[in-house]
Parts: sequence; structure tokens; C-alpha cells
Amino acid sequence: MKLLIQFFIAFTPFVFSFSTADPTLSIRFLYLSIFISSLIFIQLYKNEMFSINLLKHKILICLILIFFSYLISSFINGVSSESIYLISKLFLTIMFVLIISNFLIKNSLKYFFLPLILFSLFSSLIYMYQLYDQYDQISIIEDTWHKNKAFDSIAGSMGHKNLLASLHFLLLPVLIYNLNNKNRFIKTLSIISLCLATIIFFQTQTRAVLGAIIISSIIFIFLSNNSINNLKKFFIYSVFFLISGYVFLSSLDRLDVFKKEITKSIDFTSSQRFSLYKSSINLINDNFIFGVGPGNWRIKIWEYGLYNNTFGDSFAQRPHNDFLWIFSEGGFIAGISYILLFLILLKDSFWLYKNSNNPIFFKLLFCMLIGYGLISMFDFPFERISHLIVFFFLASIISSYKLKNKVNSYIRKSFIINCLFIIFSFASIYIGYNRHIGDIYTTKAISYKQKNNWNQVIKNINKGYSKLLYSIDGTSTPILWYRGIANFYQNKLNLATSDFQDAYSENSNHIHVLNNLATSYERAGNYDLAKQYYNKSLIVNPTFKEVRVNLSAILYNEGKYLEALNTILKSKVEVYWKRQKKNDTYDFYLKTIFTSYINSIKNEVSPKDYKSLKDLINLFENHPMTAEKKIRDVYEISNDLEINIILALLKIDV
Repeated sequence: MKLLIQFFIAFTPFVFSFSTADPTLSIRFLYLSIFISSLIFIQLYKNEMFSINLLKHKILICLILIFFSYLISSFINGVSSESIYLISKLFLTIMFVLIISNFLIKNSLKYFFLPLILFSLFSSLIYMYQLYDQYDQISIIEDTWHKNKAFDSIAGSMGHKNLLASLHFLLLPVLIYNLNNKNRFIKTLSIISLCLATIIFFQTQTRAVLGAIIISSIIFIFLSNNSINNLKKFFIYSVFFLISGYVFLSSLDRLDVFKKEITKSIDFTSSQRFSLYKSSINLINDNFIFGVGPGNWRIKIWEYGLYNNTFGDSFAQRPHNDFLWIFSEGGFIAGISYILLFLILLKDSFWLYKNSNNPIFFKLLFCMLIGYGLISMFDFPFERISHLIVFFFLASIISSYKLKNKVNSYIRKSFIINCLFIIFSFASIYIGYNRHIGDIYTTKAISYKQKNNWNQVIKNINKGYSKLLYSIDGTSTPILWYRGIANFYQNKLNLATSDFQDAYSENSNHIHVLNNLATSYERAGNYDLAKQYYNKSLIVNPTFKEVRVNLSAILYNEGKYLEALNTILKSKVEVYWKRQKKNDTYDFYLKTIFTSYINSIKNEVSPKDYKSLKDLINLFENHPMTAEKKIRDVYEISNDLEINIILALLKIDV
């Protein structure tokens, strides 16, 4: 079992896939489920049972409370493929803590320092290889914004640069502690890993991690024996750290970007992250007891104004705060349990720092936990299998060390318990395999969609879709929406409508699902139902241009020109040259609607006023960008002063 655990930890960074939209999520869940199942079978084969004291441990109780909160919330809010996945992930996490803690009670921690160091080293080397491989291409990019975006897209095998940095922060206690290891090989690997991790901290410029490092360092100094020599060492290390970072960022021409990242942290209330938190807190207030259900944050958050005044081309998948995330999906008990889990780990690690025979290591863990709590408030490590593995391995060290010197009795062998473990193990592997396969086929379908290969889109969605195992992708888009688009463009209107209806049942707030469902009703001649779904979409995102253009077209065909004009002018649009590049129909519809409206009121205005209106129509022919801007100005004056468009136009002309 020891070798299996060591291998599993050390080689986790190599478990990723380029065949899925996210390189790690689905494949590492499958990896974890196979590993946990293997450990369970080994436990059962050896007739080894779990410590009763461990089952009573507060950390495990907190995890079990989160598990059952998610389970209850899922039944209340509806069982879905996402809820099944998240509940399975929690089950695997509980089993991971139970098995690892049980093993560490009887075995030495020293066997696992090397695998954890290798985990950090391998993660860093993969990142460094990508940086080296892409550096020449990135360096020739002249535009600073695009150059830094290219740098930020490099994330090793962690899927996101911030997650890569936070993972290395998690491993800092192990790396720093082993700098004094008597084994030269382990000590050397620790030095190399720490140096590479430092480069990653500066290169990724993750504000939450840098803040966590500063806070953890301050706490470590406060807890240490602050002799002159120790303070000198800390000062020297800090200066070396800052100079190395300065030189490294200067060499990559990323120093100005680093300064801007710090500035953004200061102006927090105007950031998108602040809007995420505000909307999430409102969601929690409305669903305080049971939450909205596992996996439903990204669906329900649409109802809380998060996407007001946006283009509708990107959607948040989590609140970038694990505490808010768990609270919103699992309810009050789940949220409090996750907070308590951190507090218990802090309390126990501090106790071990004061009372164990390994105080330095547990002091490092205590400081890391405070910093990691900060990271969890600004990021989403709880989503990632790699973070769960490392975090709960360290948590298992803390829980097992408190039980090492106690008399441990073990639960009795039970046929029923054994059967349950086996059933859940096979179920988790089955879920993991189907989700990974679904992810692969959906990624293929999206690729074919971009090439307008509709037959292949349908074929791959048919292979990947599973109502209870994989029905919604990582962007909260229902899988059947892609098949609906393919059927729509093949003029299979009935099939497309059916797919859009099924997609709507999966995510009733997705603006593209609402838009396409409404459009399919419009094509079928059911204009009332089309307008109903267009208006539903505008509740979610009031400025979504595609919906406003489509709705204004219906109103135009109904002869409601002024209403159509008011509808289309509330759209949030890109600058004119971008609209032209994308062959956007917005300007054509605006010109057509405005022209028809002016012609419809020809007999109601004076010849002089009509000439001014006609001049504006003619402006579309020669200067469409200027014409669009002028009509928007007229519309805004009309609304602000509560006057009609004619008077508003005259005010501008004057």
C-alpha cells in the first residue's frame, strides 16, 4: 500500500489530457477513483479496518456533514449529473482522508516527503518546459496585452496559472522543512523544487498566493524565536527572493504587468471578483438553509444580476471563493462545516507545533493553512483534484499525528460495510469513466461546430451525452444545446427545438439556450412563445445583443417600429470595426428599423423635422458608425429628458 500511495502522489502531475476542454478535471477524478478503489480493495484483502478514534475525528465529521448536506440539497433541488459528480467527489475525499490517516497512524511520515517533493518538482518542470517551448513565439508579440495573455495561458498540467501557484504554496511546508533533511538527495530536490516554485510565483503573478506568502511569512516570524541571527537570515532570504523576482520579471519584460496586478488588488470594489461575491451573497441569502444544490451555483447565479451590461460571451463557473461556493450549493451546515474544517486544522496543527516532537514542520503547516485559507477566499482550489489530494494529505498528517500516541481500537469487520465500500468504489470509477469519455466527445463536438461540420457534432454529442453522468459542460452549457445548433443549421427544426427544450431543462438561465429556443419557435411561426423566451433571456442579461436584435425583428414585422427601435438600442455592442469584422447584422437591423419608424411618422412631423430625420437616415449610407452613435445619443437624451425622439434629435442638432 505504501508504494501505491507514493506512486499515486508523485505522478499526479503527469495525469492530464489534451483531448478534453479542461486538461485535468475529468481525468484526475477518474485517476482518484481508481486509486481510492484500489486502496479499499487492499484494505479489505488484508482485513485491515479503520480506527474508531479516526472515525470520530472532527475533520472527518466536518467532511461527512458537507457530504450529507450536498446529498440533501441535491434531493431538494433536483438530482443532476453535476450533483452526482460532486457528491461522488466528496465521497472519494472522505475515503482518501480515512485511508491515508489510518495508514499514517501506523507508519512514518518520512516515507511521503519524497513523493510530495516530486509532485512539486514534476509540476514545475512541466511548466518550465512549456515556458521554454513557447517563449520564442511569445517574445515576438509586440502588443503588451496579448504578450502577457500568452504568458498567463501557460499553466503546466494544472489547467490554470493561479491553481499552479496555489498548489506550490500548499507544498511549501514540505519543501522548506526538507531543506535541512540529512538525506542529500532529498535536500537537493527540495532546493531545486523551491527555486522553481519561486519562479512560478513571480511568473504567474497570482495575487492571492503572493498575499498568502506574505501573511504566512509574518506569522512564521511572529511564532519563531526572533533572535538577531534569525532576523538576519529572514532579511537575507527576503532580499534574495525580491531581487530574484525583479531580475526574472525584468528579463521577461513583465515588471509593469506585475505592478498593475498589485494596483488591481487595491481597487477591489470595481473588479469583477467583487461582483461575483456580491451576487453569491445574495444567492446565499435566498437559499440559506439547503443551498441551491451541488453544481447549481453557475446556473442560479444568472438570476442575481451578475451578467447585467455584459456581452454574453463568457460565464463564471464558480464564485472564486470556496467558502461562498460550498455555502451557496450545500447550505448553512455545509458552509459552516467547511469553515470549521479550517479552524480545526489550525487548532490541531498549532497544538502539534507546541507539543509534538516535530514542531518546525507543524509550525510550517499552521502558517500554510492560514495562507491557504486566504487563497480559498479568492480562488477555487476545492474544485481541483490535485489540490484536494495535497491539502487532505496534509490534513491527514495532522489528524493522524494526534492519534499516534492514543490507544486505537478498530471497527469490527462487517459484510455490509465491505459491500457498500465495493459498490461505491465501482460506482465512482463508472462515473469518472463516463464523465471523461463525455468530456472527450463534447470537446470534439465543439471543435467540429467551429468548422460547421454538423454531422460530426451530432455524432459526437450522441456518444458523449448522458443525462445522469454528463449532461452539461464546463461552461455551464447543456450538451444537447450543441446538438440543437447542429440540427438547426441542417434545417431539422423539430429536432433542434426538442434539443433546445431539453437543454432548457438542464439550464433554464443560459442565454444562448433561451435565445436559440426562442428562435426555433420563431421559425415555426409561434411568435408569442418566441417573444416569451426572448424576454426571459433579457431578464438574465438585459443587454444581450443577439436577443435584442431577434426580438426587435419580430416587433418590426408586427409593425411596432418604435418598440423595435427601443429594444435594439438597449443592446451592448462592440466598437464598429469589430462589428464589421464579424459581419454583425446589428447595424443593418438598426438602419432598417429606424428608416421604417421615420417613414411611419412622416405625416406627423413638420417638413423641417422630417428633413433632419431623413438626413440621419442618409448618414447611414456614408458614415454608418457616426449614424449609429448619433441615434444612440438621441435615444439616451430621449430617455433622460422623457421626450420623443424628434425633440431629442433637434436638441443634438442645435
